[in-house]
Amino acid sequence: MWNRLTGQSNIWTGTFTGLPKYDSENGHEIKYTVEEIVPDHYVATVDDTTLTVTNTRNGNLLVEKVVTGTDGETNRAFHFTVELSDKSVSGVHGGVTFTNGVAAFTLKSGDKVLIEDLPAGCTYTVTEAEANADGYTTVSQGAAGKIEAGQTATAQIENHRDAAPRPTPSPTPDPEEETTGTPGGTVLPQTSDDANLTALYVLLGLSAVGLAALAGYGIYRRKKGR
Repeated sequence: MWNRLTGQSNIWTGTFTGLPKYDSENGHEIKYTVEEIVPDHYVATVDDTTLTVTNTRNGNLLVEKVVTGTDGETNRAFHFTVELSDKSVSGVHGGVTFTNGVAAFTLKSGDKVLIEDLPAGCTYTVTEAEANADGYTTVSQGAAGKIEAGQTATAQIENHRDAAPRPTPSPTPDPEEETTGTPGGTVLPQTSDDANLTALYVLLGLSAVGLAALAGYGIYRRKKGR
Protein backbone atom coordinates (compact mmCIF):
# COMPACT_ATOMS: atom_id res chain seq x y z
CA MET A 1 0.00 0.00 0.00
CA TRP A 2 2.76 2.49 0.92
CA ASN A 3 4.51 1.90 -2.39
CA ARG A 4 1.44 3.26 -4.14
CA LEU A 5 1.65 6.66 -2.41
CA THR A 6 3.64 9.39 -4.11
CA GLY A 7 4.39 12.98 -3.23
CA GLN A 8 6.70 15.08 -1.09
CA SER A 9 6.77 17.05 2.16
CA ASN A 10 3.63 16.24 4.16
CA ILE A 11 1.21 15.48 1.30
CA TRP A 12 1.14 12.04 -0.30
CA THR A 13 -1.43 10.60 -2.71
CA GLY A 14 -2.34 7.25 -4.20
CA THR A 15 -4.67 6.30 -7.04
CA PHE A 16 -6.69 3.12 -7.43
CA THR A 17 -7.94 2.37 -10.96
CA GLY A 18 -10.29 -0.17 -12.50
CA LEU A 19 -12.51 -0.45 -9.44
CA PRO A 20 -16.22 -1.21 -10.05
CA LYS A 21 -18.71 1.46 -9.13
CA TYR A 22 -21.67 -0.89 -8.62
CA ASP A 23 -22.12 -4.27 -7.04
CA SER A 24 -22.58 -6.85 -9.83
CA GLU A 25 -24.98 -8.90 -7.71
CA ASN A 26 -27.55 -6.31 -6.66
CA GLY A 27 -26.54 -3.21 -8.57
CA HIS A 28 -25.96 -1.15 -5.44
CA GLU A 29 -23.27 1.50 -5.53
CA ILE A 30 -20.13 0.41 -3.75
CA LYS A 31 -18.76 2.61 -0.98
CA TYR A 32 -15.01 2.41 -0.54
CA THR A 33 -13.20 3.14 2.71
CA VAL A 34 -9.57 3.63 3.69
CA GLU A 35 -7.85 2.35 6.81
CA GLU A 36 -4.35 3.10 8.01
CA ILE A 37 -1.97 1.42 10.40
CA VAL A 38 -1.33 4.51 12.49
CA PRO A 39 2.34 5.05 13.37
CA ASP A 40 3.38 5.66 16.97
CA HIS A 41 2.88 9.16 18.40
CA TYR A 42 0.25 10.04 15.79
CA VAL A 43 -3.53 10.24 15.61
CA ALA A 44 -5.29 9.52 12.28
CA THR A 45 -8.54 11.00 11.02
CA VAL A 46 -10.25 9.83 7.83
CA ASP A 47 -12.55 11.77 5.50
CA ASP A 48 -14.75 9.05 4.00
CA THR A 49 -15.97 11.37 1.26
CA THR A 50 -12.58 12.29 -0.17
CA LEU A 51 -10.78 9.25 1.29
CA THR A 52 -8.23 11.57 2.85
CA VAL A 53 -6.22 10.36 5.86
CA THR A 54 -4.72 13.04 8.05
CA ASN A 55 -2.00 12.17 10.54
CA THR A 56 -1.51 14.59 13.42
CA ARG A 57 1.48 14.14 15.69
CA ASN A 58 0.78 14.21 19.41
CA GLY A 59 2.31 16.80 21.72
CA ASN A 60 3.96 16.67 25.14
CA LEU A 61 3.78 18.53 28.43
CA LEU A 62 6.85 19.07 30.65
CA VAL A 63 6.12 19.97 34.29
CA GLU A 64 9.01 21.34 36.40
CA LYS A 65 9.20 22.13 40.14
CA VAL A 66 11.54 24.68 41.76
CA VAL A 67 11.83 25.68 45.45
CA THR A 68 13.89 28.77 46.37
CA GLY A 69 14.57 30.98 49.39
CA THR A 70 16.55 30.68 52.61
CA ASP A 71 13.74 28.64 54.19
CA GLY A 72 12.64 26.65 51.12
CA GLU A 73 12.04 22.90 51.60
CA THR A 74 13.98 21.35 48.74
CA ASN A 75 13.26 17.78 49.90
CA ARG A 76 9.51 18.24 50.30
CA ALA A 77 7.14 16.50 47.87
CA PHE A 78 4.55 18.88 46.39
CA HIS A 79 1.27 17.56 44.96
CA PHE A 80 0.23 18.36 41.38
CA THR A 81 -2.84 17.80 39.23
CA VAL A 82 -2.97 18.03 35.43
CA GLU A 83 -6.40 18.37 33.84
CA LEU A 84 -6.98 18.12 30.09
CA SER A 85 -9.94 19.38 28.10
CA ASP A 86 -9.98 16.04 26.25
CA LYS A 87 -11.66 13.71 28.76
CA SER A 88 -11.03 10.67 26.56
CA VAL A 89 -7.39 10.58 27.63
CA SER A 90 -6.80 7.64 29.98
CA GLY A 91 -3.87 5.36 30.68
CA VAL A 92 -0.15 5.94 31.21
CA HIS A 93 1.53 8.84 29.43
CA GLY A 94 5.23 9.23 30.21
CA GLY A 95 4.94 7.64 33.64
CA VAL A 96 1.84 9.65 34.60
CA THR A 97 -1.52 7.88 34.76
CA PHE A 98 -4.61 9.68 33.43
CA THR A 99 -8.23 8.88 34.20
CA ASN A 100 -10.80 10.75 32.11
CA GLY A 101 -8.29 13.49 31.31
CA VAL A 102 -7.01 13.99 34.89
CA ALA A 103 -3.66 12.91 36.39
CA ALA A 104 -2.07 13.44 39.83
CA PHE A 105 1.59 13.16 40.89
CA THR A 106 4.22 14.65 43.22
CA LEU A 107 7.46 16.54 42.53
CA LYS A 108 10.33 17.82 44.68
CA SER A 109 12.53 20.80 43.94
CA GLY A 110 14.51 20.14 40.77
CA ASP A 111 12.20 17.32 39.64
CA LYS A 112 10.46 17.30 36.27
CA VAL A 113 8.11 14.95 34.46
CA LEU A 114 7.54 14.68 30.70
CA ILE A 115 3.94 13.74 29.90
CA GLU A 116 4.02 12.30 26.39
CA ASP A 117 1.57 11.65 23.56
CA LEU A 118 -1.17 14.09 24.48
CA PRO A 119 -3.74 14.91 21.79
CA ALA A 120 -2.80 18.02 19.81
CA GLY A 121 -5.26 20.86 20.22
CA CYS A 122 -6.43 20.00 23.71
CA THR A 123 -5.90 22.48 26.53
CA TYR A 124 -4.31 21.73 29.89
CA THR A 125 -4.18 23.18 33.42
CA VAL A 126 -1.50 22.40 36.01
CA THR A 127 -2.32 23.13 39.67
CA GLU A 128 -0.34 22.64 42.89
CA ALA A 129 -2.12 21.83 46.16
CA GLU A 130 0.43 23.71 48.29
CA ALA A 131 0.53 26.90 46.19
CA ASN A 132 0.75 30.09 48.31
CA ALA A 133 0.48 28.09 51.54
CA ASP A 134 2.79 27.52 54.54
CA GLY A 135 4.47 30.88 54.04
CA TYR A 136 5.36 30.24 50.39
CA THR A 137 4.88 32.62 47.49
CA THR A 138 4.07 30.66 44.34
CA VAL A 139 4.89 31.86 40.83
CA SER A 140 4.09 29.80 37.72
CA GLN A 141 4.90 29.99 34.04
CA GLY A 142 2.96 28.04 31.44
CA ALA A 143 0.66 26.45 34.03
CA ALA A 144 -2.21 26.67 31.52
CA GLY A 145 -2.06 26.40 27.76
CA LYS A 146 -2.62 24.33 24.64
CA ILE A 147 -0.90 21.20 23.39
CA GLU A 148 0.50 21.87 19.93
CA ALA A 149 1.14 19.14 17.37
CA GLY A 150 4.68 17.82 17.62
CA GLN A 151 5.61 20.39 20.29
CA THR A 152 6.37 20.24 24.02
CA ALA A 153 4.65 22.72 26.30
CA THR A 154 6.43 23.61 29.55
CA ALA A 155 4.86 24.43 32.90
CA GLN A 156 7.21 25.59 35.69
CA ILE A 157 5.99 26.18 39.23
CA GLU A 158 8.26 27.94 41.75
CA ASN A 159 7.70 28.21 45.50
CA HIS A 160 9.76 30.84 47.37
CA ARG A 161 10.10 31.22 51.13
CA ASP A 162 12.68 33.13 53.20
CA ALA A 163 13.36 32.69 56.91
CA ALA A 164 11.90 35.36 59.20
CA PRO A 165 14.52 37.97 60.27
CA ARG A 166 15.85 37.61 63.81
CA PRO A 167 15.16 40.53 66.23
CA THR A 168 18.16 42.72 67.18
CA PRO A 169 19.15 42.03 70.84
CA SER A 170 19.07 44.95 73.32
CA PRO A 171 22.50 46.19 74.57
CA THR A 172 23.61 44.88 78.00
CA PRO A 173 23.96 47.71 80.58
CA ASP A 174 27.41 48.29 82.15
CA PRO A 175 27.25 47.18 85.84
CA GLU A 176 30.16 49.50 86.80
CA GLU A 177 28.39 52.61 85.53
CA GLU A 178 27.47 55.00 88.38
CA THR A 179 23.75 55.15 88.97
CA THR A 180 21.39 57.19 91.08
CA GLY A 181 17.88 56.52 92.32
CA THR A 182 14.83 58.28 90.93
CA PRO A 183 11.18 58.38 92.01
CA GLY A 184 9.32 55.16 91.27
CA GLY A 185 12.36 53.00 91.78
CA THR A 186 13.84 53.59 88.31
CA VAL A 187 17.63 53.65 88.35
CA LEU A 188 19.29 55.98 85.87
CA PRO A 189 22.97 56.74 85.23
CA GLN A 190 24.18 59.89 86.99
CA THR A 191 25.13 62.57 84.51
CA SER A 192 27.55 65.48 84.92
CA ASP A 193 24.59 67.89 85.08
CA ASP A 194 23.19 65.99 88.08
CA ALA A 195 26.58 66.18 89.85
CA ASN A 196 26.85 69.95 89.25
CA LEU A 197 23.34 70.48 90.58
CA THR A 198 24.18 68.55 93.76
CA ALA A 199 27.31 70.65 94.33
CA LEU A 200 25.25 73.82 93.91
CA TYR A 201 22.79 72.63 96.56
CA VAL A 202 25.70 71.97 98.97
CA LEU A 203 27.17 75.45 98.41
CA LEU A 204 23.79 77.10 98.95
CA GLY A 205 23.36 75.14 102.17
CA LEU A 206 26.79 76.17 103.44
CA SER A 207 26.09 79.81 102.54
CA ALA A 208 22.84 79.73 104.52
CA VAL A 209 24.64 78.30 107.52
CA GLY A 210 27.33 81.02 107.30
CA LEU A 211 24.77 83.80 107.09
CA ALA A 212 22.92 82.42 110.07
CA ALA A 213 26.18 82.28 112.07
CA LEU A 214 27.06 85.89 111.22
CA ALA A 215 23.59 87.08 112.16
CA GLY A 216 23.82 85.29 115.50
CA TYR A 217 27.25 86.72 116.20
CA GLY A 218 25.98 90.29 115.51
CA ILE A 219 23.10 89.85 117.96
CA TYR A 220 25.47 88.49 120.58
CA ARG A 221 27.78 91.56 120.33
CA ARG A 222 24.87 93.99 120.61
CA LYS A 223 23.68 92.28 123.77
CA LYS A 224 27.17 92.30 125.21
CA GLY A 225 27.64 95.97 124.45
CA ARG A 226 24.63 96.81 126.52
